[in-house]
Amino acid sequence: MILVIVINIMLSLLCLYIACQMWQLGQWLSSIANRLERLERRIYKNLYSAPKAIVLGQVGIHGVREQYQKLQLQLHTLKQIFLLLGMLQKFGGFRLRFSNKPTSKKSLVPQKRSH
Repeated sequence: MILVIVINIMLSLLCLYIACQMWQLGQWLSSIANRLERLERRIYKNLYSAPKAIVLGQVGIHGVREQYQKLQLQLHTLKQIFLLLGMLQKFGGFRLRFSNKPTSKKSLVPQKRSH
């Protein structure tokens, strides 16, 4: 009979220990859930405006690309002009004179080389 009482007390203490452990686990899981909820609210708050910012960035990039293409076309045109001027100078015997000083319009006109 005493053996049965001792076994019941031991089982009761074991169940009490398990119950305490389960309660601590529940508290720990509740704490993690609260942290995750706060994190989710912060992430939502920060990312709520992200789609609008992404669209604005895409529009800006599109504008920059268009501008870059225009500049590429202008650069290509300038290269062709300088290539043509170089060919005129090489094959045509023309010489361009440019000066930093303000001069008459005649100095900007191609002139024949004197040989």
